[in-house]
Amino acid sequence: MINGHQQVLVDKGKGLENTKLKFKSEEHLRKIVQQIALSKGKRLDQSQPFVDLSLSKNIRFHCVLTPVASPGTLVSIRIHKTKTYTLNQLLELDLFDLKVLNFLIEMLKTEKSFVICGGTGSGKTTLLN
Repeated sequence: MINGHQQVLVDKGKGLENTKLKFKSEEHLRKIVQQIALSKGKRLDQSQPFVDLSLSKNIRFHCVLTPVASPGTLVSIRIHKTKTYTLNQLLELDLFDLKVLNFLIEMLKTEKSFVICGGTGSGKTTLLN
C-alpha cells in the first residue's frame, strides 16, 4: 500500500508494516500510477481520479489521486495466492466450522445463488477459488 509519496507499507502475512521506501515527490508517484493505468488502457487524472484494474490474473491494482485521496495518492496492490484449497482444508484452517461446511456443500449441490462478503483479507477470494 502507498499512502502518499512518503509512506509505503507491505503485508508479509502478519499485518501492515512500514518500509523505508519513498517516492521522490507526489508528482513522481502520480506519473508512475498514471503509466500503470495507461498500460491497461485506463485513464487516471483529475477528471477520472480513481482506477481499479487487474495487472495480471493474480494482481489487483487500485489507485485514488489527490485531492480525492489524502494525504496524497493512495495505491493498493493486492497479490492473490494461486494455491487452491478443498473445503475440508479450509475447515482444517478454521476458516469456518462444520455447520458452515455443510451449508456450503448444500448450496453447491442445489446450485443456489449466494453472496460472499467480508473485509479485505478475510478469505472471500480464497473461499470462491
